[in-house]
Amino acid sequence: MSTRNTHSMSAKPLTRLVLATLCAAFAIGTAQAAIPSAERSVLDALYTNTAGISWSINTGWETSANECTWYGIECDVAGNHITEISVAGNNLTGTLPDISALTALLNFDVGENHLHGAIPALSALVNLQFIEAEDNQLSGSIPSLSGLTALRTLDVQNNALSGHAPDLSSLTSLRGFVVGDNQLTGPVPAPPPVPVNQLRAVLCVNYFDPPSIPESTTDQYWDGASESDSWYEGCTRAPVVDTTPVLVPLFTPISTLLLIGLFGIAGGLAIRYRSARFNDIDMR
Repeated sequence: MSTRNTHSMSAKPLTRLVLATLCAAFAIGTAQAAIPSAERSVLDALYTNTAGISWSINTGWETSANECTWYGIECDVAGNHITEISVAGNNLTGTLPDISALTALLNFDVGENHLHGAIPALSALVNLQFIEAEDNQLSGSIPSLSGLTALRTLDVQNNALSGHAPDLSSLTSLRGFVVGDNQLTGPVPAPPPVPVNQLRAVLCVNYFDPPSIPESTTDQYWDGASESDSWYEGCTRAPVVDTTPVLVPLFTPISTLLLIGLFGIAGGLAIRYRSARFNDIDMR
């Protein structure tokens, strides 16, 4: 009996140790995010492209195995997909990577940084609700928003974006369309399928075509959605590029002096040649 009791007592700590080890292994496994490798690649590219080592805050980035705990990153409840990237005002410098693999993304906020280059394609992000990239140096056109029926806010004001405004015809959830202080041209876009009293819009400063006289229903819609009485307030005509050919003078002062010198030398040689020829004739 004594031996059996001793064996039983010694087995309990061993059992506890095994169970503790299994629990620890399970905890470690659950602590690691199970996001797809394609989504992890987007985060890696964002960190690399925008000098992540110099961000104001980069806690967890490239050091923690659980991407869902990284600064500015949120995941779904199961920890399977990234739902938010929010790194506004965080000293990001450089260009944005392709983010089309983030199909569960709801919020993408990179405003108030030092980003340049183009806004990446967004059409694959069908769950996206907020796009905030204001106060950067982004250029190129605003990418297509077609099919983004969940999109509530697009804020890309104060950049260097150009081209025409995107088509808004499928944006049934749109509540904010803020594109002022850019270099957009062409006609103001047709209104989205949203009641005018539910939308806030900032369209100028840009180079949009001015309102028609009398104003069209499109102009009237944007007047109602804008913070000012007229949506066109602050907009101007696109700068006119002078295409008049520039006449380049054939002769600059230096080239003129050189030509005069060459003519002088040629004239002197001609005179010497004629003198020598006359002398030769006289000698005959």
